[in-house]
Amino acid sequence: MSHHNSQHERASHDHHGTGEELAPRAKLVKLLKHWMRHNEEHTRSYRQWAETADAQSMPEVALRLKEAAEAPVGIDRQFEAALKCVRQPR
Repeated sequence: MSHHNSQHERASHDHHGTGEELAPRAKLVKLLKHWMRHNEEHTRSYRQWAETADAQSMPEVALRLKEAAEAPVGIDRQFEAALKCVRQPR
């Protein structure tokens, strides 16, 4: 099982290791926050590898990685908007 699946299962099925099932709204809050943190980790990694590619005279690779690092920013905006909606239902 990948770290993505195991973290998702813990975040969505188990409330602090008690085996207690979370309500859907609480699950969403927890998952959205997890996904945003996860995106931050990936973004940092992409940027670090872009620097490595630059240092290794691979400017095209560095450019692509820098561009890839921007994609999660837009995704996180959607997650933040979803989180706001979950916390303040109409």
